[in-house]
Amino acid sequence: MATFPQEPTAAIEDTLIRIGRANASYTLVFLHGFAMHADPYAAPIADIVGDDGEALLYDLPGHGDAPGRVTSRTLAALFDSIAADLADGRGPIVLAGESMGCTHLHALAARLATDGRQVRGFILLAPPLLLNPLTLARWTIDALLRSPGQVLANRIPVRRPIAECVSDPQQRRALLADPEVKLRVDVQYLARSVFDIAQLGPQLRRMAVPTMLLQGSRDPLILPLSLALAYRLCGADDKQKVMIQGARHSLLWDVRTGEVTSRVRAWLSRLVA
Repeated sequence: MATFPQEPTAAIEDTLIRIGRANASYTLVFLHGFAMHADPYAAPIADIVGDDGEALLYDLPGHGDAPGRVTSRTLAALFDSIAADLADGRGPIVLAGESMGCTHLHALAARLATDGRQVRGFILLAPPLLLNPLTLARWTIDALLRSPGQVLANRIPVRRPIAECVSDPQQRRALLADPEVKLRVDVQYLARSVFDIAQLGPQLRRMAVPTMLLQGSRDPLILPLSLALAYRLCGADDKQKVMIQGARHSLLWDVRTGEVTSRVRAWLSRLVA
């Protein structure tokens, strides 16, 4: 992974990773969480869709993994781009997100509906409904203290939140020690996302199509009661909640990822059958 230059890079639009085959039985659209990017999710998402589905993975505003991959486009522009990518007669569409990515799924579904594309289902991995304030404060302060000058430049280098998602202690230490593990997150997008997190409860109530909710039992960021509350608020009649025992926050980058992908794959097979 490349290091970043001192100044923010120019915005670009090609932040799409496409997995699977054309004319697949369904299309899974995936949005990552805060301080992440699409690339680490390619392998587990490929495991989920297998030979049956297609997956489209996008970098969120202000996120990226290398110079030239950081985009400052708005969420509205991102949604327009996703809608254009889905405009060529694909099969059923399923929207998935992890952590902060979950907070954008309902708005994305509403945008797709304006083009007459109805979403078949939602998958919410670690939906940030009830956050642990101590962990959230520690991650935020850690990010600010690492490079306050970059905050003034409207970019925050972040390493600690990513490392906290890794369950294996040796992997976590290696990740923190790697000077090249650094992402940039747009402050304006972060402010918008804080608002979206506050709206997650009402969004869940409006999710009427089949919905799967998953959380790790050892998640340091989301309180244990969050999954049960999210399940209760979800407006879908067909809904499922799964607590992954021993998993931490990033369910698709964890020692329990195999269990997560297996459960999601089975749920998708039933959904699109």
